[in-house]
Amino acid sequence: MTVLLNELERLEARIAELDGTLPTQLIHADLHFDNVLTDPDTGLVTGLLDFEFACVDWRAMEPAVSLTK
Repeated sequence: MTVLLNELERLEARIAELDGTLPTQLIHADLHFDNVLTDPDTGLVTGLLDFEFACVDWRAMEPAVSLTK
């Protein structure tokens, strides 16, 4: 547990250093299969649903959140 807490503190310090330097934008923050509409014939994305968690955040958070799904 001590190792995990120390690592968490190290990561939080590194994140604080990055704050203000990474690009931000409006992100959906909940993109996963159930929130993406596609055309059944082409497979192309035609729309996005469920903007409940949309916010301005680091651009990198969009793929990061999606990868956790």
